Order: sequence, then C-alpha cells, then structure tokens
Amino acid sequence: MIRLVVTDVDGTLVKESTLNINPEYYDVIRALCAKGIRVVLASGRQYESIRKLIEPVQDLVWYIADGGATLKMDRGLEAVAEIPKEWIKKCWQDIHNIPGMDAALGSPTKSYVPMKDTDLYKCLAYDYKFHVECLNGWNNLPEEPISKISLYRAAEIERYADKYFIPKWEDKLHMSIAGEWWLDCVMPGVNKGTALQKIMDYLSITREEVLATGDNPNDLEMIRLAGRGMAVATAHPKVKEAADGIIPSYTEDGVLQEWKKLL
Repeated sequence: MIRLVVTDVDGTLVKESTLNINPEYYDVIRALCAKGIRVVLASGRQYESIRKLIEPVQDLVWYIADGGATLKMDRGLEAVAEIPKEWIKKCWQDIHNIPGMDAALGSPTKSYVPMKDTDLYKCLAYDYKFHVECLNGWNNLPEEPISKISLYRAAEIERYADKYFIPKWEDKLHMSIAGEWWLDCVMPGVNKGTALQKIMDYLSITREEVLATGDNPNDLEMIRLAGRGMAVATAHPKVKEAADGIIPSYTEDGVLQEWKKLL
C-alpha cells in the first residue's frame, strides 16, 4: 500500500518556471492526506516558490527544495549541507568565465544573483517567484551559508557545462541537470533521493510504500529509491530508462491521474 507520494515540480507537475497548476490538485492532496498518505513536493526550486505553487494546501505538504539541499517537514525549514565558502568563491569565478553562462547561489530562504535586470534575475524573481537578492557583481558573495549553486544558460546548458565546468568540479560537488536551462550543484550525498530517505526514515516508511514521479536527471535517485518510480512522457531518456513505467506529461495532468488512482 502506498503511504507516501513524492513528485518533481517543473516539467512533471507544471510547465517549467510557472505557478500555473490545475486547482484539482488541491482537492486531491486534501483527500490523500485524509486517507493517511503523505504528500511531498521535490524540486530544484527554492522552498518559497514551491510553497506559493501549492498555497491553498501548503500546510498539508512536505517539501524537498533546492534539489535536496533543503527540507521542510513538521520540524521546520532546515539546510542539509553547506558548500564551503572557498569552493563557492572559486566556482563563482569559473562560471563567470563560461560564455553565456549565469548563476545563482541558494540558501534555504533566498537566492543570490550577480546582477539585476538579467534574464536569470527576471526568471527567478518574476516567473518562479523566488526571494532574490542582487550581489552587484561577481566579486561579491553573501555572508549566509549557501547550500546550492545553480548554473543557468538559455541554450545548450549540458554542452557548455560538460566543456567548461563539470570536469573541474565533479570530484567535489554533486551535479545534475535540472531542466533545459539549469545545472544544479550541491554537496556530495545531497540529492532528492537522500532527502526522501530522511523523510522515509522519519516516518518509518519503506520504499515499497512510496510512489515517485519525475522527468529530469536530478530526479533519478528519487525515482530509483521509490518502490514505484514513474517518469512522465516528456522525461529525459535516462529517467525513462530508470523508471518502472511512463505516465502522461503535465499537459495531461499525469501525476494527478496517478494520485487519483490511490483514492
């Protein structure tokens, strides 16, 4: 019997970078919770953005944010692992030297970008509805602990990251493609799967009692951990290969269909 459902957000639950969700999800989430099934949203997004997406039922849902670097259960918002400041400083300069690449630094409550009025700033602040602060240049870094570095490029993020960034940092950071524009970097051992395991341990839930849905490589650990790991029809080939089955995409509310079967 399924006791926990966990789903990715962008490209799985809704269109990338939007807050447009079928309101029927709210009723289904209420019904799942009433049935004793825990609902978890797992995303590379900042916690605040996920919360806004699901605002009418925000208190019923638990959150895996920042690709697994931030958890929100009944114990409050908590950072999983801090990236060393010296690594951040070096990463920041390496990213600045990549053609066409921009980046953001993430804490559990805030995202930091080098410059305002860029495509990245507009995307985070106006599309995702993040809490964003401008650093006024690439030489400045925030004082608070940082748990995620996100590389952003409007096209060919995988190719440019593979060429200029990943070989230099793959032995220090866990990196995963989180959408067509994003490469997310967190500490080793930090991902949606390890965050999900923390929740499962806390609730004494086994993998056979978990249904997970996703679409991008940053969902792989979560998909593999779940007893039933499902990929949406538009998922990355690696995710489809790892999944137990394929469900319709967000345009057909595939996750909603799967959840309703549990009721």
